[in-house]
This record gives sequence, structure tokens and C-alpha cells, in this order.
Amino acid sequence: MRFFYTRVRRVVARVAPYCLGIPALSLSLAACSSTSSNPGNANGQSGNSTTSGGNAATGGNGNGTSGNGTTMAGAGQNPDPGSPIQAAPTWRLTNREYVSSVQDLLKGVVVNTPLDPDGAMAGYKVGQGAGDATVAAYYAAAIEAAAAADLTKLVPCDTAAITATPADCAGKFIDAIGPKAFRRPVDAESRAGLLELYTAVAAKFGFETGARAIIEQLLQSPYFLYHLELEEQAKGAGIVKVSGFSMASRLSYLIWGSMPDDAALSKAAAGELTTPEQIEGEARRLLADPRARTGLFNFYEQWLHADRLPPVKGGKYQDAYNDAMRASIMASFNAQVDASLWSPNGVAMLLNATQAFVNEQTAPLFGVTGIKGAALQVANVNPAQRIGILAHPAIMGALATEDGSHPIKRGVFVWDQMLCQDLPNPPPDIPVFPGVPQGSSVRTAFETFTSAASCQGCHRRINPVGFLFENYDSLGAYTQVDDNGQPVVASGTIVGASLQDGSDDAAINLPTATAVDLAKNMSNSSSVAHCLVTQLYRYTVKRHETSGDTASIETLAGAYASTAQSMPDLLAGLATSAAFTNRWNQE
Repeated sequence: MRFFYTRVRRVVARVAPYCLGIPALSLSLAACSSTSSNPGNANGQSGNSTTSGGNAATGGNGNGTSGNGTTMAGAGQNPDPGSPIQAAPTWRLTNREYVSSVQDLLKGVVVNTPLDPDGAMAGYKVGQGAGDATVAAYYAAAIEAAAAADLTKLVPCDTAAITATPADCAGKFIDAIGPKAFRRPVDAESRAGLLELYTAVAAKFGFETGARAIIEQLLQSPYFLYHLELEEQAKGAGIVKVSGFSMASRLSYLIWGSMPDDAALSKAAAGELTTPEQIEGEARRLLADPRARTGLFNFYEQWLHADRLPPVKGGKYQDAYNDAMRASIMASFNAQVDASLWSPNGVAMLLNATQAFVNEQTAPLFGVTGIKGAALQVANVNPAQRIGILAHPAIMGALATEDGSHPIKRGVFVWDQMLCQDLPNPPPDIPVFPGVPQGSSVRTAFETFTSAASCQGCHRRINPVGFLFENYDSLGAYTQVDDNGQPVVASGTIVGASLQDGSDDAAINLPTATAVDLAKNMSNSSSVAHCLVTQLYRYTVKRHETSGDTASIETLAGAYASTAQSMPDLLAGLATSAAFTNRWNQE
């Protein structure tokens, strides 16, 4: 099979002039660049093939430009700072969006090819400018996906029709799969290019190989790889309403984390994704689908840093912790967040739940006994030792070293991610933590390390919160002895928490004995619910909020509180917010 596809790639290389492009964006297919003998250099100069060269296939290279030097990723700002509509780059799909989109497009095909790492904006993953490695990864992933695709599920012709009129069936295949891949109708020039590619390949290797070449081409098209809003981008400078196919994609990737379905594309074609009522109606249709639950895992995992759970642990977990255990921990995390936030009063449930989702492998981490098998089961936990999500192994394991706890990471996490009262970055000349001396507790070592007066502006807030989690080891199991064999002393007085109006948050600024008490105190404050809304807003608009976003966030937070913290209502409101329904076109 590998030899077979090597021959196909040679054919594709010979028909590279038929690769599709978007002249207005100076983009070309990844297939074109990856088959060039000189795919371009770090300055965005084009290569020496018949394609547009450079790294144009993925919208940028070392200097954030497309293959011919046209700027792609300049994140200019709206000149009106009071507006929530900000100029932004043309984003690529994130790796998770790419995998989900391929799976939906090809009806179950899962891409395992390692992709180039995502970028980040406001703490959330984005598909930013890319280089040769990104092009090569997309190329390899397209070959993998095309080879795995079940053509009997995708080609709208039976065997007899394919034998009798293969070219006609190829055209029908393009008409069926192309609009889904591009998330909008396929224009005549693009259709002709795809059909010509099929003809060149099929002439040598037959219908099946020609059809798979079409899939390879589609998966490397900028129409597939980018969140393009072509209709709106063509309307000139200023604020432009987003509707139609662009709105279908915005909604689908927000709620499902994947491409729009046929119903969404049909509504877009009929002009039924234009008014606020239509947009909210479509958002609620997507929210009623089970895919909304799994689609939002992408947000939860990043918000709560569970996606940072490492693949390896040392110390006492060196042998027990493996890929299967990590997958079970993540499944447990997603199930618990899902059960909490989609319930009434979801934030309180998130912080206070006394049940966890465990299997035989992970139950010991939660202090649960009697669980058998690999399937997740709901189990009661000891509420004196853990409640809610804060001490979950996915979070505690991410906010730890390879073989020990890390109170500073855990304290910063609560302030930044749960309360949105972001702490400044540490100074660049901060010394390296020397470790815990023999006979000292972890707490004492960190207190000594951060004792300088210049550190106290932040660490008087960080340390008391972080030390509360010393009862949880490097993978979140409850313990009364720290990593250095010393008794855990977790208690402290929380200071510095404030409400949205700037006043003291009396529900949190209290003497606090344990992380369980902290979770209870936080559930009595409006701060976490407000922070959830703020974090979801950042995730959606792919930037930190500005003064122009305040009104939208406050409206969403108020509605979230008044609807008993309804996640569907929050997402429907977000889908009709100004920042979501508009874009800013630069000059």
C-alpha cells in the first residue's frame, strides 16, 4: 500500500498546476507546496515549482506571511477600543478541530499522524501561522486519511455505476464531499481542478485511487484547513455582520468542535443564519445534539489545564501510570465536568460534587474501593478528603512535577483560571527552586524560597491557596504526608480575592483549613461563575477581553446567574453576542 501511494504522490506532483488556490489570500494547497522541489524559505519567498510555493498552503511561515509575502496573520486591533469587534488573523483549524473534522467528513476515519503543535492566544489553543513541518504533517495526515476512507460510504454510486461511468461518479463524489470539506459550495474552477486531478490519477491507477487523490487534495485545501469567511472578507473595511456559511462554521466549531452538518449548510444556503433569532435557534439545535457535550470538552480541558496532564510520571507512579491510566483519568475528568456544568447550578456542582467517575485503574486515586472493570462508574468519595473538580487527578497531576506536588502552580491556577484575578508573571531573574532539604516539609521549603519582601505582593496570595492542595500528591491521591515524608499542614488565610465591583470577596478571604473548605467557600461566591463566563468568552473570541467586551461579558454573566447557571442558555447568548456575530475587516 505504501508503494501504491508513493506512485500516486508522483502523479499528484505532475498535476500540481491544478492545485486549488484562493488568490485574495495568496494561499495554495499543502499538496502543492509539499510536492515542490523547493517549497520556499523562511522569508516567504516562493519556491521554484509551478505552485505558488512557500508555506502558503498553511497561511504562513517563519515571518507570519504567505508564500508570496502577503500578510496573513497580522492581528491588528479595531481602532475603536470601546468596541468588542477586534481584527484577528485568519486561523487554521486547531489540531483537535482538524481530527474531528476529518472524522466527520470521512465518516469515522481517525487521523493518528502527529500534527505540528497548535499556537495559543489568551491561554487557549489556536491554529496560527505555520512552517514546512506543518505542511509535511498535513500531507502525511491526508495520505493516511485517504487510505483509510471507506469509499462505499462516501461515493454516491454503486459498483455498476462506477464501472459504467467512472468520470460521472467522480463528479458526483466531488459534489457530495466537496461542500462538506469546504464548508460552503465548491466553485466551478475548484470543481474542475479536482476533476482534472481525478482524471490524471485514475487514467493510470483506476477509479478508487483517483477518488482517494480527491480526498488527499480536499484535506490539504485552504478551504478545509482554515476558518475562512470569504463572503464577509469581500465586503470591504469596517464592521461586517457574519451570516450564512461563515456563521454555520462559527457555531459548529464553537459548540461541536467540528464542521457544520448538512442541516446547517442548508440553512446557510437558504439565508436562514442571518437574524439573531435564526442564529440563536441554530445554536440551540446544535446544543440539543449529544455532540455539544463532547465538543465542549475542548474548552473545559484547556480552561482547567487538564490537557496538560503529562504522559509520564515518576516516583511511586512510574510503573502504574501509563497511556491507559492517563486516558481513564481524562475520561473521568470529562465525565465529571460534563455532569456538573450541564446541570442546574452547574458551578456549585462543579465545586461541591461528592461523586466521581472511576474505573478499576483510577479508583484508588479517589480513595474508592470495590470497583472492577475498565468502564467508568459513579462512586461516592469521602467528602472530608475531596469534593468537586479542584482536586481531580487530571488537574492535580497537571499542576505537579513528575514525582511531586507543586503548591505554586496550584495556587496560581486557582487565581488565574478559577477566579480570573490573574497574577503577574514572575520576574525574569527569579532563581531556580533549590528543592526540599532533608527533614523539611515542602511547605516550609517554598515559604523560605518566597519569603523575600519583593515576592510577597504575589505570594501572600499564591501560597495560602497552593498549600491547601498539599494533601494531594503528584497524581491527586489524598495523603497526609508530603513528598518529603513530613506531615501536611494545609491551613492558611486567603487574602486578595475581590468581587467584580472591586470589593472584598468575604466568601473567599477567610481562614481556610483544607482544599475542601476552599471549594465550599468558592461555591458561595459569584466569582467562579463570572470567571467561567469570562474564560468561555476568551476561548470563543481567541483573545483577552478589552474594555469593549465588558458589557457583553456582564450581560452573559447576569443571564447565566438568572437561569440557574444554564450552560445551553450561556452558549446561546454567546452565539448572539456582538463579538461572535461580527468581524472587523481591516483596510
